[in-house]
Amino acid sequence: MKSNNLQLAIHSLKDYIGKKEAEYIDMVIKCCALGGASSALLSGWLPGAGGAIATGIALGFTLTMYSKICKACGITLKKNILKAIASVAVSEIAAYLGAVIVLETALSLFPGIGSVGAAILSGVLNYAMIYVAGVLFLFTITKVFKAKRDKQGIENMTEEELLAYIRNEATKENIASMYEEAKKSYNTVKNDPFYKTEAENVVPTDTDDNKA
Repeated sequence: MKSNNLQLAIHSLKDYIGKKEAEYIDMVIKCCALGGASSALLSGWLPGAGGAIATGIALGFTLTMYSKICKACGITLKKNILKAIASVAVSEIAAYLGAVIVLETALSLFPGIGSVGAAILSGVLNYAMIYVAGVLFLFTITKVFKAKRDKQGIENMTEEELLAYIRNEATKENIASMYEEAKKSYNTVKNDPFYKTEAENVVPTDTDDNKA
């Protein structure tokens, strides 16, 4: 039986934060992913734009997720750095899932059954992108904590150094494994009243730096 990447990441993180905080982060990843999936379900109905909009939605929810994870870990990273890390993570994941995104966009061009299929696929895709981005981030910060031997050491790293860490985690093999795991998680979480309620309270971060 293959290891669950999220649980493995949470277990590794427990060496640096409390059990309560680790359990909270597990919930945050699933709720942010479900919130993104719910928002993306609507994007599948937009002819020709479904895939691009879904990816944009994933970035906003991923940024919110990263901010919550950092707070739970007791570290502070500037929004521009978190956005850069989130952008790289989502871009790498989207690149791997390119065929799925193309299918979603193609389906959204056809009314009726095609649009319904695109909407459903969009929900799964966004949940997976955010979920995988969350696990990649956990592995990244845990490795930084271990390398620096101090949680706060991450706050003194440059953007380029942190991006190198996230890119090192975002391999095709890791993303492929986490994507399959995310699809199974989505089928469970989407029907759980607790996660559905909590996901409704997740607000995606505005990714437009030109807005106030």
